[in-house]
Amino acid sequence: MDQSITYNLTKPSILLMNNVYLSWLQTIYLKVPKNVTMFTRRTFYDSNKHTSFPVAFLDSNIKQYNETTLLKQNHNNLIPNDAGCLNVQIMVPQHDSLQYFIQWQRYRKYWWSSITTTPSLFVVDEVNYEHDTTHANITAKFPWGQHKVETITLSTKEAINSVSTITCSTSLEIALYIILQDGLCNSTKEEYLRLHRNMAPFKIAFVLDYEDAVNKKRLCELAKLIYSKLHKRNISSFLPNFTLTAKQQIMENLRLGVTYVAILCDSTLNNGIIQLLNSSTMLKEQVHLADLESYASILCK
Repeated sequence: MDQSITYNLTKPSILLMNNVYLSWLQTIYLKVPKNVTMFTRRTFYDSNKHTSFPVAFLDSNIKQYNETTLLKQNHNNLIPNDAGCLNVQIMVPQHDSLQYFIQWQRYRKYWWSSITTTPSLFVVDEVNYEHDTTHANITAKFPWGQHKVETITLSTKEAINSVSTITCSTSLEIALYIILQDGLCNSTKEEYLRLHRNMAPFKIAFVLDYEDAVNKKRLCELAKLIYSKLHKRNISSFLPNFTLTAKQQIMENLRLGVTYVAILCDSTLNNGIIQLLNSSTMLKEQVHLADLESYASILCK
């Protein structure tokens, strides 16, 4: 009996994975010491083997997803059968290898804590020794069980020139699964999918709350204008088709993990004031249209 499921990723999931990837790259860049020569690809390193150690290089395979891509996954696995990988390898002198190994366990655990809303979710398991390889797993511990999210390996298999290799290996697909599970665990009674604000696929979404149907078209045009201006500032926003009621659209935005909801109402057309709903606290504040772009830039840094 086939124990697999087939599904596809929608735009919010693809955006979330892109946010994860950018965060991963930034963290690797910041944590690799300045005295380490960094290569973005293994092939670049292979063509420059005269480079002195320590060196580091990215050795990843990133799958390109769109909304029509079909994924197949077994029920007992975290990730699709044909998932990619996020790897960074650091080649260091053997006498420094243990220090690097311990240090990168801490770095990677901190990164996982920084992209979720439950920092205490992650632990570093006991170190395992196998011949010339030592590895430690970072594990996410949910109430119903635990899942391995990343492996840090110290290898001396190719101890050429007294060099050891440290490899940190995970995948975007694992990160997506863990972030969504964490968000569901911390969801509110309003069904808000609580995501870390840096990972949320949409920072701001729009809702029209009008009593006079004549104002709907003008409010729609205003929402499109705001959306365009936020897009120019690289603030990811969600512009719905406004077929739902205001209450229904707010609920839809919360389920998407949107950080803030901008509510445009009849009075907005007269005084320029919109209500900005914080999805975490469900508290509203009033913001003038003239200040929204700069204020959103501060909120969504």
